[in-house]
Amino acid sequence: MEKYKVIALSVGGLNNKVYKTGDIVTEECFPKGTIKKLVEQNFLVETEVSKNAKIVEKNIKKDKK
Repeated sequence: MEKYKVIALSVGGLNNKVYKTGDIVTEECFPKGTIKKLVEQNFLVETEVSKNAKIVEKNIKKDKK
């Protein structure tokens, strides 16, 4: 699973979740097909995550209930 770092001040994701600069996110945090556009528009950059990095991931199963 690819990981991306938020480089914009903030980015809105699924269920009105707001991700802030420096947050590490995955494709599951956004509507399908949105990641490519966010990278192209310089809101996110692809990154390698260290074990100590702050990771923000949504629990998709919980949100679908």
